[in-house]
Amino acid sequence: MDEKVREPLPSWITALGVAAAIAIVTLVQLFGLPHGSARIAAPTAYKPFETPDKSVQGIGPDGWKRTRSLGLGGLGGTVKFVSGDAHIVVTNDLAGSLMGDIAAAQNAQMSNGNEVGSSGMPAGLGGVGAGGAGRPPVEQLHLIGKKAMEERFQDYEESDKMQPVRCEMGEGRFSEFTAKLREGVLGKGETCTGWRVTILGSEKEVQVRCWCPTKDWKSLKPAFEKVVLSLKPGKG
Repeated sequence: MDEKVREPLPSWITALGVAAAIAIVTLVQLFGLPHGSARIAAPTAYKPFETPDKSVQGIGPDGWKRTRSLGLGGLGGTVKFVSGDAHIVVTNDLAGSLMGDIAAAQNAQMSNGNEVGSSGMPAGLGGVGAGGAGRPPVEQLHLIGKKAMEERFQDYEESDKMQPVRCEMGEGRFSEFTAKLREGVLGKGETCTGWRVTILGSEKEVQVRCWCPTKDWKSLKPAFEKVVLSLKPGKG
């Protein structure tokens, strides 16, 4: 029985396949592999960092891309750590601290300077007093910071109850949140989980924003916590 000879594919089909392969390679080179296709490895080492104005220092993941930017007028600044879709953003701001001072003064007036909370500190400065005086300044600042996150992310939601945190930098509050990423082309719409942290120091307000794809949250959460708890006043 004679064997059937296969006809070669038409040249236009071959050309179309080559063009498609080139297009895929080009997209990968421009945008990387589709977000969510690879897990983000948890950092195994950390290096010291400080904000551009040298007023805040801590440790950040070694091997993650690190960038720094000075705040307006040379006041404050930001340090970012990025690995894929995982971000840690540390920002310090003098204005926030001044707002905290104003809030403390207002709370002191509300309590007439006499009411003492359960912590032994004047109501409004160390917590809610027996008569329910206003929130501590750090909590007021933390509430204000929520709006910026809602503008940055899609479908932003955070836990109703903020949690306390303390490091050498000062007293703080943090809220866990979920959202969808706006950034990137291939990663748009991916669900992420993170923390929004506000710390009120003696001269600075420090905000930490850390997030990653939800599937990586469990493995990266300890790294985020390590960075937050490492924050302390700088030498500047």
